[in-house]
Amino acid sequence: MDRCEKWLTCDDVQSQDFSVFELIGSGAVKMVHRATWRKFNVALNSLQNLQYSDDFHHGLRLLQALQPSDYVIQFIGACGDWYVTEFQPSGSASQMNLGSWSTLHRFELCVNYVQILHFLHNNSLGVLVMCDSNDLQKTLSQYLVTENASLLLNDVDSLALRLGGADIKCGHRELRGEFIAPEQKWPHPDQEFSDTDMPGYDEKTDIWKIPEVCAFFLGDDVGGSIRFHLFKIHKKCRSVSAIDRPTAGEVLEEYLRVKREIFKAV
Repeated sequence: MDRCEKWLTCDDVQSQDFSVFELIGSGAVKMVHRATWRKFNVALNSLQNLQYSDDFHHGLRLLQALQPSDYVIQFIGACGDWYVTEFQPSGSASQMNLGSWSTLHRFELCVNYVQILHFLHNNSLGVLVMCDSNDLQKTLSQYLVTENASLLLNDVDSLALRLGGADIKCGHRELRGEFIAPEQKWPHPDQEFSDTDMPGYDEKTDIWKIPEVCAFFLGDDVGGSIRFHLFKIHKKCRSVSAIDRPTAGEVLEEYLRVKREIFKAV
């Protein structure tokens, strides 16, 4: 929606101006339907499972607090166990078909992804860490593709807020897999997992995942030149020690330098 409107209320969604159509997304926490309000396409997000009510409303509060933002989906209104956001017909980044995209446009998605991380790590609320990112497809599904081929963070239910520099933990269960950062793994493989004894971590877990996300956007058929230019910064991102990884701002600065050097683009 391009014009300014007051946030929708319960009266608005229950009026004849509001119509609900097909299901366009569903997860453990919520389901999403395409809807219209006064002939504007919108997305209706509703609680899927009462067990996850706290997660749903945590995400709703965060979404409202992060408004307005160039990097987060536009919030339009809420009431009880539903809220309305802007509708993006291209869907999530996990569904993208990049076959016809130029190398520049693909790399701009890498830049855009890191811009969003930089925003999350440096916003007015504090440092926000992406917790719903235990594998590549799950990470990509958190983002929508806009009509001008950029990314928007759509799902903020599992963002963890670091307060006062304290470490965070993404849930209370053991995390596994090669996509997650080393510090997110249980450090005592000869012992049974204990949430109490599991060390915390910080936003550098997001940095570890950047190279694999960017590799998805670039695809297998992109020439070696850009990969060569990204090798050094991506190697730093994959440092086993979190403290040795760059910040999102430092990665963004290097990405923009590579963009200028290779594509002669601002």
